Amino acid sequence: KFPVAGEKTPAGKTENLIIDSPTANQTVTNPITISGKARKIFFEGEFRVDLMGYDYPLGHPKYVEGSHIIKSVRASIVDDCDWLTGEWCNFRATISYSPQDIKVEHDLYFYDGGQGDPGTPQSPKFILALPLKLQ
Repeated sequence: KFPVAGEKTPAGKTENLIIDSPTANQTVTNPITISGKARKIFFEGEFRVDLMGYDYPLGHPKYVEGSHIIKSVRASIVDDCDWLTGEWCNFRATISYSPQDIKVEHDLYFYDGGQGDPGTPQSPKFILALPLKLQ
């Protein structure tokens, strides 16, 4: 059984996204290479991945207000795959960060390929959060 879309999960899986690398809670070095398989979340063969940083640990009263996007990139299909049909496609993305970006906690946030303005039905939808440790 897959987790509910948008649920934080150590497995790195939803019904439309499987993260092969990095794994949950893995200590990563710069740059971070993200790879896996996805379906039904692409727009023009891409979707968004954000590296999030938190100034406070989970459970701290200021956890949410101390969060920010360090970097946002587009994950792209890496092989010949028909993303329009909903078949599983291999993807890859690379995120670089600087030493001052290292915070108390970090997550990779995955979004579908929505292209609308924030708050509209066509805006990107949050799919998964994957916790990481930056080195």
